[in-house]
Parts: sequence; C-alpha cells; structure tokens
Amino acid sequence: MTLQEKKDAVKILKRMIEQEERLVKMKEGIQANAKRQTKKPDMLTYKHDVPSKENGPGDDFSQEKLIDELIRGARYNKRRGWRRQELGIDSDVERVTRGRGLQLTPNESQQLYREVLLLEEYCKRKGCFGKNHYGNNKGKDGKFIKRQQKHSPLTLTYLEWAWGLGKEYVGRLKNKMKESESVVKASLATE
Repeated sequence: MTLQEKKDAVKILKRMIEQEERLVKMKEGIQANAKRQTKKPDMLTYKHDVPSKENGPGDDFSQEKLIDELIRGARYNKRRGWRRQELGIDSDVERVTRGRGLQLTPNESQQLYREVLLLEEYCKRKGCFGKNHYGNNKGKDGKFIKRQQKHSPLTLTYLEWAWGLGKEYVGRLKNKMKESESVVKASLATE
C-alpha cells in the first residue's frame, strides 16, 4: 500500500467511527425521549359520561373536555382534520372514497355525532349560539373589533372543520341519525 492509500483508509475509518458515534447518540436520544414522553390522554373515552354516585347527574366533564380541546385547537390554529387524527379511531381501516371525499367509518360517525350532541347541549346551556359567536363585535366607541382567532371554536362549523369534513356533513349526519332513531321507535311500537 502506498502512503496515499493508507491516508485514505484512515480517513474512511475516522468517518465510520464518527458515524457510529452519531448513531449511538441518536439511539440514546430516542430512548431518552421515549422515557420523557407522557401517555397521551384518551380523548375518545369520556370516563364520567354515565351518571354515578361519585359524579352525579349534573356532571358535565365530557362536555368541558371537548370544549377545552376545541378551544385549544382553535387557539393554536391546528390544521383541518386534526380532531379525527388525534382520536385515531379506526385509523388502520382503508377508506374507499370513490370521488366523494372523506368517508367516515361507523365508529367515527358515532363519535362525531356524540360530539355534535355534546357541543349543542353545551351551547344551549351557555348561550354561545347566535349571530356573533365571539360576543360583542363592537367596542365602546361603536367601531368593529377585529377577531382574535381564525375560527370560533364553539360552533358546529368548527367541529366539522376539526374533523376535516365539509359544511353540510353534520346536518346530513343529524338527519340520518333521526331517521334511524324513528325506525327503531317504530319497530319497538309494533312489538
């Protein structure tokens, strides 16, 4: 071996050693991150939905949790469809769209309908539906006040946006659920 070939071999060995050191550091970093990561809260299951002796019939834990998540999503300008992705319901199921946009699985539809009902009930109780969801849109001097956020988190429109759906989806879902409810009531009445 010539002197130049020996120098090249030494350079290659140094690079290989540096790469191995970097890999070891990366592995250590990944392991440290895995230890630091906290368990993600279960956003799908609302533990206090069913009235019990502990929480009583007036407990609105699940509503408050949903409202907090929607407000946080609007505050941090999360992208469209963030809620559905965070829940991860049936994330392994292949969706056949057939040119119709996003198709929800039955579990996702059920969860969305549940969240619609929770949001509607909360807004009826707190009075957040109306022309202006932001409260007063005029200041003391009568001039228009600019929005602080892009979206109003306490609206069905924002819930649809957070799920990555179109504007009419919740209305169609509510009609579909009412129809199925009436079919069940009719079948129970005939028995």
